[in-house]
Amino acid sequence: MKGTTYSITFEDGWVWMIPMKGDLYSVGLVVDRTKSAEVRQLGADAFYRSTLAKCGKAMDLLAGAKMVDDVRIVHDWSYDTEVFSADRFFLCGDAACFTDPLFSQGVHLASQSAVCAAAAIDRITHNKDETDAVHAWYNRTYREAYEQYHEFLASFYTFASFTEPDSEFWRKRRISESDDERLSRRKWFEKLARDGQDSGVTLDGFRDRASTMISIGRHQRQQLSDEFSEAELNAARVRWISDLTARLNSITRLRWTGSKAILKPYYRVDALSFRLEPREILSNEDDLDMNQYPLDEATRQVFQDLAEEEFGYKTLVKRLGGVGRQELSTQIVLRLMEAGLLTGYDSDGAKVTVQGRLHFGGVGVEYEV
Repeated sequence: MKGTTYSITFEDGWVWMIPMKGDLYSVGLVVDRTKSAEVRQLGADAFYRSTLAKCGKAMDLLAGAKMVDDVRIVHDWSYDTEVFSADRFFLCGDAACFTDPLFSQGVHLASQSAVCAAAAIDRITHNKDETDAVHAWYNRTYREAYEQYHEFLASFYTFASFTEPDSEFWRKRRISESDDERLSRRKWFEKLARDGQDSGVTLDGFRDRASTMISIGRHQRQQLSDEFSEAELNAARVRWISDLTARLNSITRLRWTGSKAILKPYYRVDALSFRLEPREILSNEDDLDMNQYPLDEATRQVFQDLAEEEFGYKTLVKRLGGVGRQELSTQIVLRLMEAGLLTGYDSDGAKVTVQGRLHFGGVGVEYEV
């Protein structure tokens, strides 16, 4: 089990266990601010030890391990700046934003932002007239990466709040109202609340998505072991993919948002050269876009045809294959639906909902949950 990161929930919060060098692990507690009085009364070290002892699974894993460092306290489970770059500065890593270390995402965000900042500086150095456009790209891509992690953490907390014993920690972290002040300025939450009004997507559905993410990656056995088999997870993955495929195939009519399919300029870091290269992405006349996949004129024309005449999912996939997009056709359709550019309906005229996914982008690779 060396190298494994653990996130273990218990009544008062959750424990992280992150492997470092050799047999050294970073072991931390995430608890509510209301515990601050108890921390002052007991002292940081005594509070840490007594609270960690409440998490039986963490204690089993530690098995009498020796503490080799002092206990430190950090406040706030997340933060972000309003501006990630401008003029002659680019913020990277924790200087720009931070979220709970559920999956060591701080390392991912720091690495990804550093590569993107370097590529952006290089681009600006050679193309000074693109300075504003490059800063706009950096601010958007970095914020979207952070928001994806923030949304995942919120879904994790919401799901866990329904599985843990009733406690103040989990009650306070359950997302239950569309006007939750803790999530102001969060684009993912604004979209969730807006969609709930317009399309029936509910906060319960948000919780269910977290449940789906967890169930797909859950092993059936409860005993910890060094033995690991991908085969144990395949059944859940196959069920999820089968359901997704059935939903997509049931779409007999796709509606494009707006009346025009437009290509607009954007950027993308090349996976081999690490250079920031200009690309074009699909958009509509209201500047709603899908920036994950650079597209071309032939692909744009397919969606312009769709905007004018409307046809089903199978027909769209066939047409995308005809312009060389067969391999990515399903991904493109899903991303356009998630971006709000496409809406699908079945033969009865009912809207077909596809469970949204979380995408953790990088340079040359992307992880989906």
